[in-house]
Amino acid sequence: LPSKLPSRPNLQYIKNITRQSPQAHALILNTFEDLEGLVLSYIRTKCPKTYTIGPLHAILKSKLESKMALLLSVNKSFIVWLNAQPLKSVIYVSFGSIIVMTKEELMSFGMV
Repeated sequence: LPSKLPSRPNLQYIKNITRQSPQAHALILNTFEDLEGLVLSYIRTKCPKTYTIGPLHAILKSKLESKMALLLSVNKSFIVWLNAQPLKSVIYVSFGSIIVMTKEELMSFGMV
């Protein structure tokens, strides 16, 4: 994040957590290779185990239209890694979502 952002505790917290992303065992992102291939390539230089599972909104639409279409459209390469992780040890974060959190909610999320 640019250093010119206002010095607000919530933004600083998010900035610090984001900088720690390369230390994660893996990243699961709601995107797909054709959309963000160059960005994903860069992210993989920092965190090689980066998996794409999106776009989730399109998957939901497919599911509503046809369960078979859903099964054929999902990138499942992350499932093997995910299944090998301890219960409740993975946090899903959807970057780009519009959400408003109170300070207490944000701090609670950060403590998980």
